[in-house]
Amino acid sequence: MTSTPGAVQRTYLTLTLLTTFAASFIWGVNTLFLLDAGLTNAEAFAANAFFSAGQVVFEVPTGVVADTRGRRFSFLLGIPAIASLAIFQFLWVWNDLLVALSLGRETQPITVAIFSQMRQFSANIELIAPAAFVSLAIPLAVFFAFQRYFVEGLLAGSVK
Repeated sequence: MTSTPGAVQRTYLTLTLLTTFAASFIWGVNTLFLLDAGLTNAEAFAANAFFSAGQVVFEVPTGVVADTRGRRFSFLLGIPAIASLAIFQFLWVWNDLLVALSLGRETQPITVAIFSQMRQFSANIELIAPAAFVSLAIPLAVFFAFQRYFVEGLLAGSVK
């Protein structure tokens, strides 16, 4: 099947229009979310500006690598960094005690249950110690499962 230049141009313009519409929709919803969270207009727009600047800073080098060395090389180069970020994000969410304390009323993570055993003048240590050990099992399993990617991500920028 041969495509005419007009068909290719229409497809390109349609995809560009859809991408622009999707990005505009996301920015609008994100701005409303930030304003609802209590940020002022200037703070919300500054947050969006910093996000846009971060996209440029991280997307341009990726595009240069993809254009000069190929997309596959660029993807393989980014896998360790993505895996390292995933490990850190998982551990951050897992250990996020403050959000769990403030938002978790009916269901609570194990870290909140452990924290609730602490008293002002005493602690239920026979329950706290095994619970803390069990709460470490899942993050350790995630770390050991992705340890190879984590080490590759740490060493990616240090070795030529």
